[in-house]
Amino acid sequence: MRQASPPLYGARWKSSDLTSTNRVTIVLAGSVKLVGRRAIAPSPMRCRAMLAALALQPNRMVSYDRLAEMLWDEPIESARSNLRTLATGIRSAIVEAKISSSVALTTHRASHGGIGGYSLAVREEQVDLLLAIVLKQRAKELIGTDPLRAKQLCEDAIALGTGTFGPDLPATLWFQRQQERFARLHDSLNLLHRCLSMMVGEYGDESANCDLFRESEPSSVATELSAIQLYCQGFVAEALEQISQASKRYREIGLDLPDSSRRVQMEILNDDKGAIIEAIRSRASSI
Repeated sequence: MRQASPPLYGARWKSSDLTSTNRVTIVLAGSVKLVGRRAIAPSPMRCRAMLAALALQPNRMVSYDRLAEMLWDEPIESARSNLRTLATGIRSAIVEAKISSSVALTTHRASHGGIGGYSLAVREEQVDLLLAIVLKQRAKELIGTDPLRAKQLCEDAIALGTGTFGPDLPATLWFQRQQERFARLHDSLNLLHRCLSMMVGEYGDESANCDLFRESEPSSVATELSAIQLYCQGFVAEALEQISQASKRYREIGLDLPDSSRRVQMEILNDDKGAIIEAIRSRASSI
């Protein structure tokens, strides 16, 4: 059995000055809460839902009607009155959590035929799931120059719990779509982290793998990363078998193996480390 290969991206190095997640004051992953000197979960459920809906659209007015659609699939006649009550609950929770004036709920009253609504004054980096998006983007910007720091930023984003949005929120269509959105973000962060780990020479154990198929459809990204990871560990035959198995699954559903997977297959056969490096970097940049 071959020995594991050295890092493909050269020497590893340390990086400091990571983006801090301590500034988060609105937590949407898991149980929704406001975090100041105290952590407060607004109540009832639709109070948390209104906070989440506004926090995901920071500093933007969301009309009464749009908010009602988000919170109730079939808005009730008393929706506007209920929104006022929920707004009072959010303001009380902000005070109770002892959050600074950097977070504030504003009522925009309708006048002269205009529409009214609410907006939440808050910075993106104060909302955990929006911060995760920012961290992912910063990580991608560093792929070519500082992959280790990019990996650490990616880990910060994953630690925010992007895959746990919505358990204590109403199951309306809007919130279901947000759940799907953050589930995709969670998956993409894990794939990005996998690429960055390989770039700095961290390949995992011999059996490390990921699901090649999601909802019965092959994933070329997962296939290629699994094969590259095995190749980097020194398991060339296993890497090629990974692609062969994926090709078989594609044929079963009437599809051809993607060109990108074929290229990775040839690069592994040719032991072309330079091309493999570029394949990892390219995949990381496209996630």
